[in-house]
Amino acid sequence: MDLHIRQAEFDREGDVLLAVQRAGYAVEARLIGVPALPAQDETIDDLRGETIWVAEAEGAVVALLGLQDVGDLVIARLVVAPERMRRGIGRALARHAIALAGERAIRVGTASANRPALALYESLGFRRVAQRTVGDGLAYVELLRPARCR
Repeated sequence: MDLHIRQAEFDREGDVLLAVQRAGYAVEARLIGVPALPAQDETIDDLRGETIWVAEAEGAVVALLGLQDVGDLVIARLVVAPERMRRGIGRALARHAIALAGERAIRVGTASANRPALALYESLGFRRVAQRTVGDGLAYVELLRPARCR
């Protein structure tokens, strides 16, 4: 599969971005045992506060990565279209974030029940640094990839 990563074009492909996000987060919601996740109700304006990168395969947007630069780089979202999951696309986007971070640390968070995401991040040098409860009692894990980790 030939994968191309580029910055999103909100005005041209906003509907596609939201469709991929909603479908991917619906899978995550089922995986972690909740009816829905807040990101499933977001609008394109919610995405505008992040730098959004997309992964394209065969000319179609198949995943998106949202980054926030707050000194450290924060992966605010990483979501893959359900029909493209488990094919290395999430890993490619996470590696893209690592490359963009340069010497800076990278932070990310996910539900503690999201074993596939935790396995991905930990395989790339992220370590669990905190756990808290969010929303209606969802256990949430924060991970950090130290600045010195290459």
